Amino acid sequence: MSLVLHDNTPREPVKDVNMHAFVVSFSRDPKYIAIRIATQNQIAANRLETFLIAEQEEWETIVALWNAMISAVPNFEPSTEDIQRWNGLMNQNNIPLVFNPDESLSYKNQETYSESGFKR
Repeated sequence: MSLVLHDNTPREPVKDVNMHAFVVSFSRDPKYIAIRIATQNQIAANRLETFLIAEQEEWETIVALWNAMISAVPNFEPSTEDIQRWNGLMNQNNIPLVFNPDESLSYKNQETYSESGFKR
């Protein structure tokens, strides 16, 4: 069901995010565990996990911390299978982020989400 806001533009509500299910699945992923151990930016890794475990939907912070952590993994070559698996977890749990081919993280379709949960 679409909602119509004051400007008469139909907007689709964002489906409920299931951060808990994502965190449980992602934290058990062997490739994530390898990245987590290998990163030379343990501060970013610790902060990222704090946000995820607390189920904080601070998307900009999560993107920045992931990208800082992944950029500090020496000799890391992205795997298409890993990216597809992780994006599947994102989609399955309605998380508005996407893993890119270089394993960086960004907003899905570069859309931003308002605090009310609607796409802007």
